[in-house]
Amino acid sequence: MEQQQRLSRRDFLKLFGLFTISTLLAGCNNPSPPTPSGYEIPTINPLDTSPLAYLTRFYPHMEDLSNNYKVEHLNTEIPTNIYNFTLNRKIDSDEATKVFSFYDEYVNQNISFPYRFLLSVNAALSVTKRPIIERNIIVVPDDGTSLPAVTTETAVTLYDDKNPNAVKTYTFIKVKDSVSPLQDLDQTDFRKFVVEACQSTVLIIAESDETPYIRAINNLGQEVYCNSFSYELEDRHLELPYQQHIEKFKDAYLFGTNPVIISDEDNYLSMPIFGEIIK
Repeated sequence: MEQQQRLSRRDFLKLFGLFTISTLLAGCNNPSPPTPSGYEIPTINPLDTSPLAYLTRFYPHMEDLSNNYKVEHLNTEIPTNIYNFTLNRKIDSDEATKVFSFYDEYVNQNISFPYRFLLSVNAALSVTKRPIIERNIIVVPDDGTSLPAVTTETAVTLYDDKNPNAVKTYTFIKVKDSVSPLQDLDQTDFRKFVVEACQSTVLIIAESDETPYIRAINNLGQEVYCNSFSYELEDRHLELPYQQHIEKFKDAYLFGTNPVIISDEDNYLSMPIFGEIIK
């Protein structure tokens, strides 16, 4: 098989196979990306008259969850709904609104920067706005049931992009459904929320003249960027000094040999400090 100068065709085809074309899956708490095969956006069952039919098409197990779910409509530029199917966890809608409003503004700053994929392919990444008309976040109890299209991840964002100019996003987040006064909150709950908020709002565009597999590095760039950004927001949430943040991630990689993106000190310190979202 013919080899590329910097990265083999086999390696890039392997990367490309990690993602479906119409649905990019954002598994953001494990060191490897999800690997669904042939996943397609399911259609709504015409016989399902439930008001949640558009959600159960992704996650049929939702029918077994509590009927006492709560829905919050956030005061954001883009219609954003949070469905809470847990019995003991609460969503701080004010903090959730701040997170999504931050991303809604951030995508308009014309940010671009160089990045080196797999320590071998140079590219330019641009932060753009995903053409979304609605975001849905569904918080469900971690009861051992797999999330849609993946087997091990505890958060995933799916895109209904049948109309590519009017995309609807569906984010499923698993959380433990009990927090006692003597039990600390799971910090990964915060990171899961902020990384999936990124996935549902931000669209990364990659440009490179070193490989013909632009779609592959677009998908990979999306994962690397949103995961890296979530680490920064998490450390700001923990009020971690910049030098400690650097020490944590200066030699860290995502999905193989893709370096975690680290902002300079001024940008890091300019990021907002969000409070707990899933309490």
